[in-house]
Parts: sequence; structure tokens; C-alpha cells
Amino acid sequence: MSITRFVVFELLALAVLAGSLLGGMATRFGAGSFAPILHIVPIVAAVAMVVLPILYFGHPKSPQRTPTPPPPE
Repeated sequence: MSITRFVVFELLALAVLAGSLLGGMATRFGAGSFAPILHIVPIVAAVAMVVLPILYFGHPKSPQRTPTPPPPE
């Protein structure tokens, strides 16, 4: 269940990122009153795509994560 939610949220952030980048490149929206929004939304979506894996799977150096023991020889 957790991996499904992660994939859904990551795809949503990717769709917002792609949509805002395409909207910013469009001459209709890129030069009008939406221009400030279309400059901020891609940055927020990119930050969300970077932060989501950390929130779902935890920071690798987190004290809650137990290290995996080496395989027996």
C-alpha cells in the first residue's frame, strides 16, 4: 500500500511539473498573468519529487533504520 501511494504521488508531481513547464513555454500563458505562477510551480514540483522518496522511505542515515548485517561467510 505504501509503495502504491508513493508511485501515485510521484506521478502526480511529475504531471504537475510537466504541465507547468509546457504551460510556461506556451506563448498564451507564458507571457500573461499566469507567468509568475508558471515560474514558481515547476520549482515546487521538482522539490516535491526530491522530497517524496525521503518522506516515504526515510533518510538513509536515519537512526530508525537498522543496518543490514553482512552475509555469513
